[in-house]
Amino acid sequence: MIGWIDPNFLSLCASNATSQPPCPSGAAPGSGDIFLLGFAGLVVGAVGALILLLSVSISGGPFTLAVAQAVLKLPAGATISLVGLFVLQHGILGILTPQSGTALVAWAIIFGVGQQALTQTIDKRANAIMAGGPSAGTPPAAAATLP
Repeated sequence: MIGWIDPNFLSLCASNATSQPPCPSGAAPGSGDIFLLGFAGLVVGAVGALILLLSVSISGGPFTLAVAQAVLKLPAGATISLVGLFVLQHGILGILTPQSGTALVAWAIIFGVGQQALTQTIDKRANAIMAGGPSAGTPPAAAATLP
């Protein structure tokens, strides 16, 4: 919302653009730049969520964590995409050079795929819980003696 109201607040435009416009929307930061780049990361998160939902086996119990896992991937994709672009455009790491124009959308997609590395740990833990393994605080002997 802040990027929509004030496009210069979180500008992801390149400062050294030569042949392409420095921003996705043109020569100056536009109100839709942050939305466009965040949406690209969100779409990649949605693809990750779809892949997760297609690979989940339903255990037959009344509860499932798959929907919560899938919903988490959407904002994670958008957030990681925007944070990655901010690091890229401001040269914080010094490894990559700032990009301009529509190349930012491609980088947003690449960074959006990075949500899979973050959410994969959560997916593994949720799958272990749904498989019926003991929880972190329950000793194995106590879990086996339930009536």
